Amino acid sequence: MDESIAKLPPGAHVRSFVSSADGVRQRYCLFLPSAITSGAALPFAVVLHGKGVNHHAWFKLTTIKTVAEERGYVVAAPNGRGKAYYNELGERDVLDIIDEVTGALTIDPTRVYVAGHSMGGWGTWYLGLRHAARFATICPMAAPVPMDLLPATGDLDPFIIHDADDEIVPVKKSRQAAAELASLGISCRYREEHGYGHDSRMISDNLPRVFDWFAAHRRHQPHPDASE
Repeated sequence: MDESIAKLPPGAHVRSFVSSADGVRQRYCLFLPSAITSGAALPFAVVLHGKGVNHHAWFKLTTIKTVAEERGYVVAAPNGRGKAYYNELGERDVLDIIDEVTGALTIDPTRVYVAGHSMGGWGTWYLGLRHAARFATICPMAAPVPMDLLPATGDLDPFIIHDADDEIVPVKKSRQAAAELASLGISCRYREEHGYGHDSRMISDNLPRVFDWFAAHRRHQPHPDASE
C-alpha cells in the first residue's frame, strides 16, 4: 500500500502502482478535493475511459474535476490497458486502485461508485456486476452490455445513459439492458439523450445528474473485505 497518497495536497495527480496480476507498474489519475483536508470520510468515484484514450481522458476531456471539487469526491481514473475492456488484467488493476485509495485515504466505504463511457461503460457494467458488494451504484454510458451478468445487478440500481443516435455503440444495447432489468424486477434509471452521438460531451453534460444519483445511493452494508 502506497501510504504517500495520504500526504498529497488537493488537486490532480498522476500515480502508479504495481499490478497484483502481472507485476507491471500501471498509472492512474487521482483527484483529491479541497474537502480532503477536513479529515471527514469522503465519497469515492472510479471513472473508466473508452478506446483510443488513456487514464488522462476523463480529467482532460470532461468536467469531472470541477464537479468532484464542488461535491467533495475523491476520483480515480485507471488506465484501461488499450482495448482490454477492463477484463482480466484490467479488472484487477481497477480493484488494486480501489484498494490502494481506500486503504490510504479516509473514504466512506458505503459511498464507492463507478462510471464509464463506451469501453469504460462496458467496464462499469462488468466490474459493477462482478463485484457488486463494493459499489453503492454504477453509471454506464454509451456502453455495450454483458447481458449474461445482468441478474447479478441486485440493488445496484444502475443509471444507464445512451444517445439515441449513437453510431458506434447502438442505443438498442442499453434499451435491451433496461428492459431486461425491468423484466427481472431490478431497479434502474434509463436516460436517452439526443444530439451527442458517441461524443464524450455527453459525459460532462450529465455529470451533475450522475453525481446527484451517486448522492442518493449508499451501500447498506459496506464490503467486508476490500482485498477480494
